[in-house]
Amino acid sequence: MGVLKMNTCSRKSNKITLNVSDKPKPILGANQTNIPVGGSVILTCSVRESEGWEYYWYRDKKDSELVNIPDGVSHSRAETRGGLYWCRGGRGSPVYYTQYSDPISMNKIVDRRAAVILQHKWSQVFRGETITLRCEIQGGEDTEWDYEWSTTNSYQPPKQAEYRISYVDVINNGEYKCKGRLKGDQYSSTEWSDAFKFTVSNKPKPILGADQTNIPVGGSVILTCSVRESEGWEYYWYRDKKDSELVNIPDGVSHSRAETRGGLYWCRGGRGSPVYYTQYSDPIRVTTTVSRPAKQQAMSSSFLVGLCVGLVVVFLVIILLILLLHCRKSKDPHGDRSIQLQDTNQGSATDQSVNQREAPDNDEYIPLQHDGADVNET
Repeated sequence: MGVLKMNTCSRKSNKITLNVSDKPKPILGANQTNIPVGGSVILTCSVRESEGWEYYWYRDKKDSELVNIPDGVSHSRAETRGGLYWCRGGRGSPVYYTQYSDPISMNKIVDRRAAVILQHKWSQVFRGETITLRCEIQGGEDTEWDYEWSTTNSYQPPKQAEYRISYVDVINNGEYKCKGRLKGDQYSSTEWSDAFKFTVSNKPKPILGADQTNIPVGGSVILTCSVRESEGWEYYWYRDKKDSELVNIPDGVSHSRAETRGGLYWCRGGRGSPVYYTQYSDPIRVTTTVSRPAKQQAMSSSFLVGLCVGLVVVFLVIILLILLLHCRKSKDPHGDRSIQLQDTNQGSATDQSVNQREAPDNDEYIPLQHDGADVNET
């Protein structure tokens, strides 16, 4: 009896290609990094081009145990607490873990408001001034906060409440923001303040004016000094020399003053600590009207009165003489003829008198005769 032998064999399976890669590193993302007051942020964790992962979340220390995150194995989660976050994926049994993701810092916004304040609240800043910017937090004390600054220029202020610039220049132009971070909780802060912007201008020159430049006797002039389009100035007055010390003017720092003394005047403004001075103004010359002594004034007045009275008297006498002459002519129409006849008679009498006085002289030249004979013959 023969034996039948049968050969059995299975079919080959399909090939499976297995590519072994390095341990993956998940990507951690967030829709925003600041947690608003009363709000939250959404964190997402994913391992690209692979599947089957569960995700584990960590806060503050990436190698710590999972920190009380109930849905710690989800792909994404809402978070209301500030802190430093990581995630990683895990799959299989035993669980195979990915690397830790790169961290994301989540900042929780507190219900306080920050503001940048210029110490003197000037609307305009000038080259060379000393200014102080201050970060003020509503309802907070300086000891509660650490401060951060952000600027649009190349200067980064220190992490302090005040930022002092001892010599401000055009390079300091720009916008300044600040915020406060709670001490002891580096992941809780205020929002950034609104931007404070200032522009540095050249040193100003004040305008000096006067209501008049001639001081009347017993009066005064009003001088005014002003720096346009800016505030906070005290004003300093100088007389006769602009680079001299302030010349005995008690209210030397006022905006305007009454002056009773003549001279050449300047002014300039100053503000801040240490005091920042403007340029000197253009000068104004004030003159004084000199009064004469009382005795001289009285003599002058008497002289003028006497002169006026004398002129009036002379004028009246002339008028009276003219009137009298006119009246005389009206009453004696032959007056001119009588006067003429009198003048003629007086002239004839005068001629006769002259002839009588001259007659003896004429006789000396007449030859004497006696009985018809010549005297010489005798």
